[in-house]
Amino acid sequence: MFRVATLLCTFPLVLFAACRPVPAAPVPVANGGFEEGLGQWSAIRPEGYGHGELELTTTEAHTGKNAVRITAVPDGEKVLIGLTHGRMIALPDDSRTFRLSLWIKANKAPKSIELRIASAGRDGRALTPWQEKGWRFIHPPVEPHVGQWHEAIAEFAAQPEWGGFYLTVWINGAGADVLIDDISLETVDPSDWMVASVGERLPDPAQGSALWWEGPLRKVFPNEEPPKARGNGIALCAAGGEYEAAQLCVRPAQAVEEARVSFTDLAGPGKIPASALNARFVGLIDVKEPKTGRSYIGLTPDPLLPDETATLPAGQTTALWITLKVPLGTPAGEYRGSLTLSGKGLKASVPLSVRVYGFDLPEHPRLRTIARIWQSHELPSGPVGTGRILPLPIFHQHRVKGDAVLAEGVFVTLDTLL
Repeated sequence: MFRVATLLCTFPLVLFAACRPVPAAPVPVANGGFEEGLGQWSAIRPEGYGHGELELTTTEAHTGKNAVRITAVPDGEKVLIGLTHGRMIALPDDSRTFRLSLWIKANKAPKSIELRIASAGRDGRALTPWQEKGWRFIHPPVEPHVGQWHEAIAEFAAQPEWGGFYLTVWINGAGADVLIDDISLETVDPSDWMVASVGERLPDPAQGSALWWEGPLRKVFPNEEPPKARGNGIALCAAGGEYEAAQLCVRPAQAVEEARVSFTDLAGPGKIPASALNARFVGLIDVKEPKTGRSYIGLTPDPLLPDETATLPAGQTTALWITLKVPLGTPAGEYRGSLTLSGKGLKASVPLSVRVYGFDLPEHPRLRTIARIWQSHELPSGPVGTGRILPLPIFHQHRVKGDAVLAEGVFVTLDTLL
């Protein structure tokens, strides 16, 4: 981990677009507060399921005078009823990032609640197939809020062809009694979705150039500017057998050819050899359409390139992924060394320190790991299910052991693949 006081528990979410910040603005949802009665809202009762009733209530509204109550039949294994908006909710063309909000009160909790956002073109027709057209399926928590109003929020990025979407709230499970009110939509500044920076600017390697480090949770985009915080080096903490990572970011004033990174040994109570450190240039993928709820259109940092050298473009930020694996049995204490970024017309030495804890991580973790990989990424060698699944060696290196993998419909053991 990083020895930085400002490192918070955040999740690695992806910025949507290399666009100017857009202030939040409301997007109309016709009769979202049910003050005009049910209006365009109606019930969906799918065939083959038990259903229930949908009605307007004036006694338990969140705000205003009305809310919608959905009550499911009291018994049955398959019970499902939906509240849907009969009109497409139109989206403005000047924003592609949105926040949907609705208030829910479960007097009797269902098995689950699903907010289904079905994309539609500008002609109002639903876009299919849903897997490619960015439909969203959000399942807000229910149990922690039984008997009280709580806000459910779904944030999403719309593909360029979206003209709007159709919203359905599904109530799943017998005996449910759920109130819905105050459905609203607004644009959102995509920068709100970025993981906060925890890095520090390092001494400039050349006039007009900038160098800094960043944590591993934040994607560093080509237009990224250096942080305001200042520092002199990179400091990591790790146990024996543990991987730790940081990013070294450089924004040169002039293009730098044949850029590379080298490391010294780290000296302390023992020695961490330079071979325990690795640097990979972070490549860019030109994303054409968003495929997930919070996505990015344009050049997106993602792959770690195998090339040992690269050309750093002028006026553009390039990130290098620095990885350390502390050897097993390394004595506890402080270790110090440096890394050097060099290329034609550029050279910078960055102090690197590591605090090693006095224990090793166990080779076989006790925690169970489940990873869902939609594509098998299987190399075309050998019979089906016996080729090497590309991510598995990396899983193994990082102590994600597992005992079986589904590859093209066939279960194969991890040991067979590695």
